[in-house]
Amino acid sequence: MDKKIVDYFKNVYYKDDESPKQIREIVEYGKKLGYFYDEMKENHDEAISSLISEIEKINFKKVVNAFLASLSNRDLHLRNPISFYAIARVLPQHGYEGFKENKNECHICGCSKENVEDGRFYFYQSYFCGSAYAPDIYLQRYILQKFNESEIKEPKKQDFQILKDIINSLRCATDKELPSQVKNRLKGIDNFKTNDAERRELLDTLGILSILDTKKHPGFLNQFTNSNHTSRKTHSSDWAYPVDFWTGKDGINMDALKFWFGDYDELKELFE
Repeated sequence: MDKKIVDYFKNVYYKDDESPKQIREIVEYGKKLGYFYDEMKENHDEAISSLISEIEKINFKKVVNAFLASLSNRDLHLRNPISFYAIARVLPQHGYEGFKENKNECHICGCSKENVEDGRFYFYQSYFCGSAYAPDIYLQRYILQKFNESEIKEPKKQDFQILKDIINSLRCATDKELPSQVKNRLKGIDNFKTNDAERRELLDTLGILSILDTKKHPGFLNQFTNSNHTSRKTHSSDWAYPVDFWTGKDGINMDALKFWFGDYDELKELFE
């Protein structure tokens, strides 16, 4: 990826002192490279229609392969589609229905009636974030569209080993261990190069996949949850739903683990 773009997103984007001139310059620069696009206005029902179209194109094995391959190469734009897909696949097909209290928010999916983005936000979420953070039909559509257009390499032997090490580390969690404590152990896994945010996002993803969920707070394997309106375990928590509520006592949801990764001979020992 272009160094100037990387430096911008790591050092400038999301800072309050970014000037309009800086924004214009980086947007024009990114557009020339094909990273960004002109502002796009989209409404809720258009986004739902487009999202359904992208979901129908998704190859299940491809999206899982991409996640696995990302474990050793640290390519977040391959890692995050599985979480967006997991949410989108159980999203009810619906038209916009606003709350009585807030007509600009759909009470089914939690998204706004209309959306305008300059492309920077979508690009940042795609390449610099390892997981979906909440249901967002506009971002889901973008991520899955880009994924469907991409070529994915097969996961390597070390990718399977990394996942096995992650799952085994989670299985060793004591009953009272929290995601924040488990997260710290993951940095010792061989060939798994991550920073603190990426490890947190990985656990967020496993929660979304229902691998790390609870009976009271299920993930997205079999049902959709508008997590914009779920409570948090604590007021200050920055963990995504549902891993926010997970503890070691909840263990691994084996049905979910098998759903996502049960077809790989390289991972069969996880199910023995």
